Amino acid sequence: MDSEPQPLGSVHLGSGDFRLVRWPVTGALLRPSLMLMNEEGSGGGGECSEQLKWVLGHSHMMGPTLDGGPFQVHGEVAGGFRRVFLICWDGTQADTTVLDCLDILGFNVYVAEVLSQPLRIVASNENGHSVSKLMCQPSFWTHKTPEDAALDGWPTASQVRVRSVAVQGDRAEVEVGTDPGWPNWVYCVRTRDRWHEAITENGPTVQWNDPWQDPGGVVPPPG
Repeated sequence: MDSEPQPLGSVHLGSGDFRLVRWPVTGALLRPSLMLMNEEGSGGGGECSEQLKWVLGHSHMMGPTLDGGPFQVHGEVAGGFRRVFLICWDGTQADTTVLDCLDILGFNVYVAEVLSQPLRIVASNENGHSVSKLMCQPSFWTHKTPEDAALDGWPTASQVRVRSVAVQGDRAEVEVGTDPGWPNWVYCVRTRDRWHEAITENGPTVQWNDPWQDPGGVVPPPG
């Protein structure tokens, strides 16, 4: 297996030029990793997906410097979802640059730089299908109700509120509204008697009570 880092592309952000690099499995790395590096060679990253289970995979964030510099963010997005943006804690929205890595990784990678910490990542395709999820997933046993899980990770300015809740066993779908904005359907799962968000869509998920890899994707054949 190769041991040399593999360049995947470069992007110019406000604070400088950055390179996206894939590190293969080595003695110190049990799985491949993605790193976003600046011209000084410093950067941030972590283990990358072998394949995406949802439209959005791992997200990584380089924290601000001691002088209060910006956050550099990168993460994984399925092919076909060319529009990717971040919702930050102060309610601002920031577009990202999507680097074409599909032939190499099996998914693409988005890169962005923001001045306030991002809370949620959103991706949409040309058919109007939009999905989002929290940048930093809380512990699976954090929320006592699916409503609490669905309301987590939205900026205060969004005035997010619950419109309806449907629960079947350890799965739930919570419709929330934001202001300004549009309805979102938050698909939640219960683990160890606590709820967490799995994915959020801009429409009701398909067969959400018995989902496959992507509740908004193609319905699998019976059997």
